[in-house]
Amino acid sequence: MKSADTLISAAVFVAIVAVVIVSIFVFSGQAFSLQWLIGEKTDSRSEAEVIGEGTLAAFYEEAYTDHEIVVLRIIPTDAVSMDYHLSYSVVKGYGEEYSREENLTFVSPDNPIVIEVSRMADEWVDIFAEVRDQDGLLVWESQSGYG
Repeated sequence: MKSADTLISAAVFVAIVAVVIVSIFVFSGQAFSLQWLIGEKTDSRSEAEVIGEGTLAAFYEEAYTDHEIVVLRIIPTDAVSMDYHLSYSVVKGYGEEYSREENLTFVSPDNPIVIEVSRMADEWVDIFAEVRDQDGLLVWESQSGYG
């Protein structure tokens, strides 16, 4: 009888751990991508972590998401203002897809590239972005998904 009670206790423990792990992924609002949620300037309660900052990369990214919007900021590491061409595509979980191209002037750490995508509360959003310099050379490429 004692071994049956032990098995039941172990099964309950495993079930609780499984529910906690699933809840973390389903309800966390975290981005499943190379970028992480950034909330320092957006009042987000998400932890701020930046990927690429402090490296030799030409840019790094910040991302913020809530139930209504995804904001992706592509920030140059060089303080000199430059002009760039941005191409990006957005694929939303409920079927909407679109692409945009923009010529951006005076891009700098104080004036970064910003992509804002509205979304429904539980909608997944994929963003594919390319940044090219004035000569057409690809200087940054990003693929990310936000839930």
